[in-house]
Amino acid sequence: MLNLKRVALIGILALSSSLAQAVTTATGTVASEYLFRGIERSRGPAVQGSLDFQSNDVFGLYGGVWASNTKGVNNTGSQSEINASLGFTGEFSDDFGFDLGAIYYYFPQADKKGVGVSKFDPSYPELYFGLDLGLLSLKANYTNDFLGADGQPGAIGGESLYISGALTLEFSEKLSFVAGLGLNGGDGIKTVYGDEYADYHLKAVIKPNKDFDLTLGVHGTDLKGPLTSTPVGAYSTPNGITGSDSDSVRAVVTLTRRFQI
Repeated sequence: MLNLKRVALIGILALSSSLAQAVTTATGTVASEYLFRGIERSRGPAVQGSLDFQSNDVFGLYGGVWASNTKGVNNTGSQSEINASLGFTGEFSDDFGFDLGAIYYYFPQADKKGVGVSKFDPSYPELYFGLDLGLLSLKANYTNDFLGADGQPGAIGGESLYISGALTLEFSEKLSFVAGLGLNGGDGIKTVYGDEYADYHLKAVIKPNKDFDLTLGVHGTDLKGPLTSTPVGAYSTPNGITGSDSDSVRAVVTLTRRFQI
């Protein structure tokens, strides 16, 4: 079986020296809630930040680190999630481009489980490929170990394939609307959430100036929640991975500040 974790980490380390010379921007975000593909991750407000790189020497090469507080894998306090990504982009024309890369989802407090929860590491790698078609963008994300599901006792499996699309309508430089739909499939999704599902969102993005973004969004899934029990005990409440009212529609507000470095 392909070891995606090793592939992702080797790629990030191998090219880090090039990216280190190309720091361009950083962001700071305050969100009313952190949702990941429609599923609650923060149990309330989240503070997030990113450091983004764009290489001037290697064609289309970019990388970044993103972090957020989460409700944690034991659902008992504020913990954190750190994502590292590496990829490259290219354009065939003004309205046709691609994005290929890898991302690693890391949970630093994974070894601090609640009493009675079997020890496991939910950190995992993911590969992605996207197409930019002007107003429409399409993307596929794949992992063989979604939230550490692969190899867990009683697990159906660990694979996850996320296929998503988004339609962006720009009414002006300061206002745009984004409508998105995602399909979450694979045995890893069934292991963690009990079933495959779809998520959706509709967002208004307001840009009062070049440094700030204000996003007002509505998000939801077709899962029947709350997710209080799944086939594998390690993912059942109260581990914090499941246990959200996943089928409820949620309103999320985010404010992002960009910084030039």
